[in-house]
Amino acid sequence: MRVVVLLLIMSGYLFSSMFDFLYLKDAKKAYENREYEKAAKLYQKVDNDKARFNAADSLYRQKKYKEAISLYKSIKDKDLQFKVLHNLGNSYANLNQIDKAIKSYEDALKIEDDKDTR
Repeated sequence: MRVVVLLLIMSGYLFSSMFDFLYLKDAKKAYENREYEKAAKLYQKVDNDKARFNAADSLYRQKKYKEAISLYKSIKDKDLQFKVLHNLGNSYANLNQIDKAIKSYEDALKIEDDKDTR
């Protein structure tokens, strides 16, 4: 009985991973074709920080800065923190929230010295 339950769990995981792969492939293609609304929707179907980052970028490209900020803030992956903070700064700047933009850029610069961020 335990083996059957384990097999069901594993097959469900593999099945969902297959869909994640397809969503990511289609989302990347949509993003490259500047179909940002479609890309954002597809990226949001995948539950990981890299997909959330790409979804936030797609929202940013649509000038949906508040939605992008919300997604950027949900990202916890340490490897993405510099990019998240930089893009948060850009989003806040576009909303004329200059103090928050400066804070985000300063926090990003603590992680990586970057000419564009500076």
